[in-house]
Amino acid sequence: MKKTFLIIVSITVIGLILGASINVSAEENRVPEWVKNTAAWWATDQISETEFLNAIEFLANKGIIKITGPSTPAEEKYMVIDYKFSILQPPNWERQAQVIEPSLGSKENSIVASGTITYDVPTKIKVSVMDAKGSLEEHNEWGLRLVDEIIRSIGGEFTVNSSGNTTIDDEDAVLSDWTIKIFGTEIKGKSILVIHRGEAYSISYEADEKNFDGHIGQFEEMVKTFKFL
Repeated sequence: MKKTFLIIVSITVIGLILGASINVSAEENRVPEWVKNTAAWWATDQISETEFLNAIEFLANKGIIKITGPSTPAEEKYMVIDYKFSILQPPNWERQAQVIEPSLGSKENSIVASGTITYDVPTKIKVSVMDAKGSLEEHNEWGLRLVDEIIRSIGGEFTVNSSGNTTIDDEDAVLSDWTIKIFGTEIKGKSILVIHRGEAYSISYEADEKNFDGHIGQFEEMVKTFKFL
């Protein structure tokens, strides 16, 4: 009993020192007798810590115990523009360079889903800020009309499939589902527009029609983390 207790204590102490978790096999007879003695000797200062660690390394190499590093969550990343809002960026998305459009007075940050950046239509999430063109409804109508004019000017077709009311960070917002057909490609998108302190914030998701469902869930979860600062 004393030896078993010393082994348990020894392994626990090593776990604390190394910041690792150690799983010991339930089959006690798999642990060589000399290792048990080594643990007892180390616990009573009859051998050095280096010698004891060599014994632990032997057990790990033989598969008798398993040593794994501590589990640490991935670093959280946020999208921010001029510290006006924050929104949690999903993992495995690549940040793109900020786009500033002086004629519209807008700033846009975007991220692209890893693995889609080389596609003709990368799967993308965009967040933009600009001065509001009137009320929420007025700005929404202005924005949709502008997109329609731009797409039609290059021979494409822009269609709003559905539009409805929602909220974001306790503010009234408009949610729109849309489709762009251009150059033989169909792009599906979803946008949320909200106005806060005289500025319009747009959060949108777009992808090739065949890839749209692949990351829409991440976008919807991301939107829930949006906060005005």
